[in-house]
Amino acid sequence: VQFGFSEWLSNCYFDHDLMALVNLFDFAEDDTISKRAGLLIDVLLFEMSLHTHRGVFGSTHGRTYPRLIKNGRQESTASICKLAFGMGEHHSPSSLGAVALATSTYRPSTIFEQIAKDLETPICCKERHSLNIDDALKHGLSYDQFEDGHLYWSIQEYAHPKVLPLSQKMTETFGVRSYGNYQMYVDAYEKQIADHGKIVDPHLDCHAMTEVHIETYRTADYLLSCAQDYRPGSPGYQQHIWQATLGIDTMVFTNHPGSDNETSRPNYWAGNGLMPRTVQFRNVLICVHRVPKDNAFPFSHAYFPRAGFDEIVENDHWIFGRKGDGYIAVFSQSSVRWVGDEELRVDTPENIWMCEMGHKEQWGNFEMFINQIQTSTIHSEGLNIRYVSPSQGEMTFGWHTHFKVNGTAIPLHTGKRFDNPYC
Repeated sequence: VQFGFSEWLSNCYFDHDLMALVNLFDFAEDDTISKRAGLLIDVLLFEMSLHTHRGVFGSTHGRTYPRLIKNGRQESTASICKLAFGMGEHHSPSSLGAVALATSTYRPSTIFEQIAKDLETPICCKERHSLNIDDALKHGLSYDQFEDGHLYWSIQEYAHPKVLPLSQKMTETFGVRSYGNYQMYVDAYEKQIADHGKIVDPHLDCHAMTEVHIETYRTADYLLSCAQDYRPGSPGYQQHIWQATLGIDTMVFTNHPGSDNETSRPNYWAGNGLMPRTVQFRNVLICVHRVPKDNAFPFSHAYFPRAGFDEIVENDHWIFGRKGDGYIAVFSQSSVRWVGDEELRVDTPENIWMCEMGHKEQWGNFEMFINQIQTSTIHSEGLNIRYVSPSQGEMTFGWHTHFKVNGTAIPLHTGKRFDNPYC
């Protein structure tokens, strides 16, 4: 509970987590374990209730797969949402977590259903998960004890320079090895010291699931969610950094492909070869992709499914979409081109993407939303951008600069485990 889930808000592994916890709740011989399992189920369902939109778990995810983010019909957590919150028109056929929950003596509090259905007023939810290795001592942990090493391995942080000696010792003692070649990391850190006089980048392991700070903004017509400024430029794995959700078949996000297929990790849609620098303020999000020119995939792209929208309008660097009464505007610094009916691709290794969300009650109609957005002031140079949002005011951001809204720097990393209207 203190550190949350390192694979945060996972729309596949929350199903597995729930299956295990429900069985502990029902069958653990130790009453203390059973009660703690029940409390952790409460936490898991509370988090799902905050970050779902009409039964779709459309948030940022610490672990996911293409079939789970290209629509909500195959989400592993869909049946759990239907069962616990009474929302959603779809069922995941292989959700063993839902089966365990349906046959369990555990009964979720009605407050979770009330939160999931609370769509009348826009809400902003912030959350913190996992931990940073550099902060271990603050939490009473060490860098030389096996018990603490188990915790570091559980968040797949095997190769951080402060953990690496302990990982090597655990391998020698127990005859087990984590991912990767330890010497490869030793050599990489020694090269950094030789070149810069110190270790400048400790985040070399793509598997590591270090501390993340999340913002999710939800209205009756859409949900926008982001992992704020999460390890930009570092190798990615299965982390899904941001997503806009307007319906079961209407999701929008960007990523840097890690492969040309949908089975590798990271792959064409799920995860990132190199992670972007992304920030969000309520209904507006800015995502900066910085990819070397010699990368195997020197571009970023947006998932924007034509078939999922009722209406699409394109104007210069803006692409607008309407689903019901929910609106989205996507900006690309570089020119985009359609590849098929679901991909917007830029042919540059560096690009700034931006997303602003709206709805009919706010704007009156889709045409008014488009007019206000496309006539707003926007200026970008290199990897810096200044945008005067018609809903939130002036925003400035860049790869190396603070995120400011109306001149005020926005804190992206909060110390609170939860910060929302319901806590």
